[in-house]
Amino acid sequence: MGEVEGKFTRVSAAARQVGMLDSFTKINAALSKFVHPTALVTNTPVLDEFIEVFSNKFIQMADLLAATVCRTIRREQRTVFVRKPTSLK
Repeated sequence: MGEVEGKFTRVSAAARQVGMLDSFTKINAALSKFVHPTALVTNTPVLDEFIEVFSNKFIQMADLLAATVCRTIRREQRTVFVRKPTSLK
């Protein structure tokens, strides 16, 4: 694919030029969440009653991820070290 020369017009600037900035802003705020789901999470307030639930889920996910990483490292070590490494003296 060849390189495109020149600058692009931002969609918000184009919407402003054709008098649709207000509509664009409202629609983009909703539809962008499907393209960038992280924005939905970071821009959505968490109700007080869910803070502990979310916190516990994040801890569980981190624990699972850490255990998976450790198992993967151990498995890969076995393929790298055919014999037990000797201790350094």
